[in-house]
Amino acid sequence: MGTVQYRFQTEESNPPLVMNCHTFVRWLLLQQGVNMPVGLATLLYYGTPVEFQERAPGDIIFTNGHWGNYSDAERAREGVGHVGILATEDSVLHACFKVGTVTEDPLQEFLAFRKLRGIYRIPST
Repeated sequence: MGTVQYRFQTEESNPPLVMNCHTFVRWLLLQQGVNMPVGLATLLYYGTPVEFQERAPGDIIFTNGHWGNYSDAERAREGVGHVGILATEDSVLHACFKVGTVTEDPLQEFLAFRKLRGIYRIPST
């Protein structure tokens, strides 16, 4: 895939070389034939919520973010601002602004500086 550059304001046509967290998740799932909706907020409504202990590889994980949290009364009462995808039950792939690229972090490390806002299972194709 080459070196991926992180950019907050990213167009849906920029991946795979320029991404933010939600364009990365959308691009990754498109590679698997799953056509996700555009935008962080719409991703919340695409999947089915699952309990933390029921998580599985491929599930999308939402946390609070540093800036621009999206919130609504139904699925994001406390605000979401970051999204990744579980690579395993205990690791998360995500586009991270702090390192400026896509990275895989252990789940506990991923959640150490963020608050979990939900895990969603994507419908299979």
